[in-house]
Amino acid sequence: MLHAGDLIDVVKGEIDAVVRGLVPDATDPIIDVQTLDTDSLSLSLPDRVRVLLHVVRSFAEREPLPLDLTGGRATVSALVKETVSRMMSLRTDLGGRRIHMAYQPIVDLRTGRTHHLEALARGDDGLSYASGVAFAEQMGVATDLDLFVSRTVLRALEEAPAECRVAVNLSGHSIESDVFVATLMELLRAHPRTRARVLFELTETVGLRDVARAGRVINELRAAGHAICLDDFGAGAASFPYLRDLRFDYVKLDGSYVRNL
Repeated sequence: MLHAGDLIDVVKGEIDAVVRGLVPDATDPIIDVQTLDTDSLSLSLPDRVRVLLHVVRSFAEREPLPLDLTGGRATVSALVKETVSRMMSLRTDLGGRRIHMAYQPIVDLRTGRTHHLEALARGDDGLSYASGVAFAEQMGVATDLDLFVSRTVLRALEEAPAECRVAVNLSGHSIESDVFVATLMELLRAHPRTRARVLFELTETVGLRDVARAGRVINELRAAGHAICLDDFGAGAASFPYLRDLRFDYVKLDGSYVRNL
């Protein structure tokens, strides 16, 4: 759990890192100070800090960087407005059940039968929620989205045929979060009749920071009876190291390798 003091230290450290990246030789950078009234936002304190960190990072990554104060202020204001709007929309999506699941069949080519279904997030319009997933990862709340999907799938399996199995995608951020893993295991224990029919997918593009730690989580899930899939194999540079260091039950090739077969 983060307290206000911890969050302030995180913000200060992030801003200092960005400034040092922009002006690496400066010993005392000149910073234009702006005040953001976060108390007026309908967001929790951690979410307000996430918004601020995202704005700082996004500002630093802009090309070309606005170096005059007027241009800089306008850019920051626009970034704050956009990020707050997207963050509030994401929270509304999660809390208001505006995210729905589409279940894509994964077919055994030898038999033509459905091996399992993959749960894919969709918005109210029925379109892919990929941009929302990417934003959740950028904001550090992919764990909330992954838990939402896991809960939704477990509830759906209560009404599904006994042979139905569903794969849930997990973010690298989630795999590396002790709080997420503990919450997920508790959620699975609360559904003893359906939990065995849940598989988990880890995409090859997640960019794990601690592979050994991820391996322990994967082994814990496998020991609890859940098959683990490596998704998008070949899409990034970590494919073979993941195969070497982590234990998977299934490997799914990235679509670019099989699309034209």
